[in-house]
Amino acid sequence: MIDDGSDPALLDLACRRKVPDACAWLGRMVQEGRRVPADGPRAAELYRRACEAGRASACSDLGVLYRFGAGVPRDEARAGALFAGACEQGVERACALRDDPSRPID
Repeated sequence: MIDDGSDPALLDLACRRKVPDACAWLGRMVQEGRRVPADGPRAAELYRRACEAGRASACSDLGVLYRFGAGVPRDEARAGALFAGACEQGVERACALRDDPSRPID
């Protein structure tokens, strides 16, 4: 089971072995600087890997980075597309972010 107590080195290994949940969890840890140095571009890359592997919540997380230009160039159109795709896959938070661009990120 992957959770907040997971070893970042093991998550990195699993991500490199194409485990989308590991990429998404490590992306969150890297974005927030939890147990690893904060690194926006690396978080974006990890979310991208997870998103492309079918982890819809990672697509939403990547959209947040694009909306605010955190680790990637700000790109509202790309953020909107990521939110729309994640929303279609049932991520309610993505639907709310797609429908209300001024919505605060929770």
